[in-house]
Amino acid sequence: SDVALLFTDVNMRGPFDGIALARWIRGQRPELPVIVTSGSATPAEVQVPCGGRFLAKPYAPEALPRIVAEALASGVEHRLLH
Repeated sequence: SDVALLFTDVNMRGPFDGIALARWIRGQRPELPVIVTSGSATPAEVQVPCGGRFLAKPYAPEALPRIVAEALASGVEHRLLH
């Protein structure tokens, strides 16, 4: 697949939110890194699926590339271990 990472907001239009999407993708592609972001929820309120990461808004411009790189690296480690 061409998708290397899921980056989603908690609040989305449609039948489910970003957490439901993250859980669904985790079931379909457990090796895919997941980053969930929100400007209205706190890390304690958001139940990111196992192995996922939470990035609170607003975030510093340099934070996004760093957390994406870390998540992609952990995804590579997961694929190598399994």
